Amino acid sequence: MPGDLQKDFLPTHPTLYPNVQAFNDLPPEDASSLIEFYDSLNRLERGVNDWWAREGQLPVNIFNAILHDAKKSVELALACLERFEIDEKFPPQYASQGTLASRLQRTLDMDARNRAAHLKRFEERQAKQAEERAKKPGGPGKR
Repeated sequence: MPGDLQKDFLPTHPTLYPNVQAFNDLPPEDASSLIEFYDSLNRLERGVNDWWAREGQLPVNIFNAILHDAKKSVELALACLERFEIDEKFPPQYASQGTLASRLQRTLDMDARNRAAHLKRFEERQAKQAEERAKKPGGPGKR
């Protein structure tokens, strides 16, 4: 989008993995969850760096790729929050903020609603274009 800066799309990386002893002490399942989450952030960062202003790419394609990778990172973050019981260990300072898990879930819910609205608009536009083509002389089914 005009005015967007690449740095605004780069994810922030937590600092636990893999440089601290606490990571090495995790059970394998917990370590795997963190690795998967960190890998998703790295994938998102690589995607932003590789796609940004690449000649010949439609901005909408770039944006959709970034959204897909961001959604996956949020899903993995939510799984880690649950696995490590982060909300229980670090409750929100104010109840009105909601827990981290509830905020991430709201993000996923908004993503689902926005995606559904986008697909509906696309399908409506496609149907309208097909209808207009059918009305034109020599359109589909006419000779």
